[in-house]
Amino acid sequence: MNKLFLAAVCIFLVCGCGNTGNITLNSLTKDEIKQIEDIDHSFLVYWHTKNPNLLTTIERALDNFMRSPIIEKPVKARLHAMYAELYFYRAEPEKMQKSVDEASILDQDNERLYIVKTIIEKEEGKKMTVLETGYKKARERSLIALFLAEMYFSKADYNRALPFYDEAFQGLSKNYLEYYQKNRDLSFHFKDHAGATASAADIAKAENLKTGQVITYVLSQTSYLDSLTFDKDLSAKKLLELLKEKEYIHNKNATENEIMFRKDIAYFLVHIVAYLENDPKLLEKTSNRYSLLNKASPIADVGVSDYFFDGVFILVEKEILNLPDGMNFFPGRTMSGIEFLDVLKKMKARYSS
Repeated sequence: MNKLFLAAVCIFLVCGCGNTGNITLNSLTKDEIKQIEDIDHSFLVYWHTKNPNLLTTIERALDNFMRSPIIEKPVKARLHAMYAELYFYRAEPEKMQKSVDEASILDQDNERLYIVKTIIEKEEGKKMTVLETGYKKARERSLIALFLAEMYFSKADYNRALPFYDEAFQGLSKNYLEYYQKNRDLSFHFKDHAGATASAADIAKAENLKTGQVITYVLSQTSYLDSLTFDKDLSAKKLLELLKEKEYIHNKNATENEIMFRKDIAYFLVHIVAYLENDPKLLEKTSNRYSLLNKASPIADVGVSDYFFDGVFILVEKEILNLPDGMNFFPGRTMSGIEFLDVLKKMKARYSS
């Protein structure tokens, strides 16, 4: 609940930026539009820095704006919603509610008002109800669509999240879209994956996978390590020690928080393949054959004597791993979460998990 609530707040902060096009602009000058954008940006910076001075800056800007003649009620309602956000961060519930009420009187179907109500609401089910109501009634709904996308994304309901992301992206600025592009792309990646979980999305976000992430994901999401342990909730540290003992991990000094390089992922996965094929000789027969014949490695940057040679050779041969440029494996490079999930997908195509 708390994570979802904070995520919603974070969305609200970011979505203000560059979304001025969702309000009525007829009554605003260029300077006033810029003022609203600056206020939105100040909220974003405050979320990341928690600098209390920014709240004073925001309040001053809102006060100055409210003194100017505002013709359109939706614009004023938006400003009151901004006040509500300000008071939310200041933990002033009475002032916050007053601002919400004033915004409601001016424009009860103002999009930003629905967003504020969503943030204020503590129960997840009621948050969704507010968003769904706003989606039906608000004149503009890019922000609401984004909130709905994030709600569904947090539930690993990627098929429902994707169209809401695409709709939201049509009405939001490029800077804002770039901020949430990854979640949209992950939704697209998982939309046809039956049983795709939130943990899959979490690992997919990783740019450089850590050892603990790799091994615990394989343990929890497949049956590939069931011969070693049936405890799906085994901690990364304990699981790593077990895998070292069973020689699934080459580096005996590895820790769960270290980056796991491509060579070590290959070494780990080929042990799983050897188990799945019930062929322990698989772990060394290729290197033995090449050594006996005194043949050079067919992979340019992987030597026959390298501890990960068999893993790389076998997994490339089985088209589970690839040579990025057709010649080299780049064993010292990292692997992204998306790449790793694609590797597991290929393994599942060959072996039932």
